[in-house]
Amino acid sequence: MRFLLGFLLVLSCFSRAVAQTESDDELLTPRILALDTSIQVAHRFNEMVAQVAAGYQLAFIDEENKPSIRFVYKTEKNATLRLDYKYSMYAADDNPAAPKRKVVVYQRISGELQVITDIYNYLFNANLTPGGVMAAATQGSGIFYHGHTYQFIFQPDDYDPGYWVMTFVK
Repeated sequence: MRFLLGFLLVLSCFSRAVAQTESDDELLTPRILALDTSIQVAHRFNEMVAQVAAGYQLAFIDEENKPSIRFVYKTEKNATLRLDYKYSMYAADDNPAAPKRKVVVYQRISGELQVITDIYNYLFNANLTPGGVMAAATQGSGIFYHGHTYQFIFQPDDYDPGYWVMTFVK
């Protein structure tokens, strides 16, 4: 009996330890993002978000600060919805001689709480109220999308009271 207990004790010392971290199943999973895609896919992402953001129309596109692109949508009451993208240049197929393409590595959505609530519910297939969305604020957590884990930051906008910002980073 002592031998068996000793054997089990030694065996438990050599067993593999596993950290208790969030598994991919527990991470938020958006239905669509523009990360790791081309700028053309980012345009399609904007079109889908614009359908969710009722009353917002594309006002202008700012490509002056490369490698960034900003899409600004406005309502008749001058409410603003901004979608910002940063991209890096990558060679296709890891071939340095191949032409480089723009790949989105950062995307940010900024708008009033109600429209951000609508976009959040669309992206994460949720049914939250503005109060529920405010409770979901995070300084940084992981999200799982197309086999990769990305960083998600969701918080009030420091510069525009009443506005909220969702940031997705590769």
